[in-house]
Amino acid sequence: MTRGKPKDIKHIVLSGKLFLKYVDDQVLPENGDVLFVLNNDSTSVYKGTYYSTGYAGFFKIFVFDGRIWQHLIENEFFENKENYFSKKEKPIDAFYICEEIMRSKIGTLVYKTYREHYTTYLHIMNAFKGKKGHMKVK
Repeated sequence: MTRGKPKDIKHIVLSGKLFLKYVDDQVLPENGDVLFVLNNDSTSVYKGTYYSTGYAGFFKIFVFDGRIWQHLIENEFFENKENYFSKKEKPIDAFYICEEIMRSKIGTLVYKTYREHYTTYLHIMNAFKGKKGHMKVK
């Protein structure tokens, strides 16, 4: 027995269009497009310094759900933390590696979680056990 009515789990198919924040800001996204956002320890006024070294950080990824950009869980796509870069590396080099990985993921289904994130893992709810862990019987 499940708790309440089963919900339809929203899913999106990754389209293969990839955007880089502060570079591709003039483009209108479509459902399933992916956005890379630089997250480093720079306090620079100009965000998106992709060609300079000296700051460690990583790229966050987001998927467009038709309305807004929603967070994708990075470690499901970058198993070896390819989205991270050190102070001696240029962020754009890490982006090119990530771009290649994401292009290989075209057509992948991602599912919405309860926290508004998207993941490749489809969560199936367990049966409702009732009070104190006992199964309800009708």
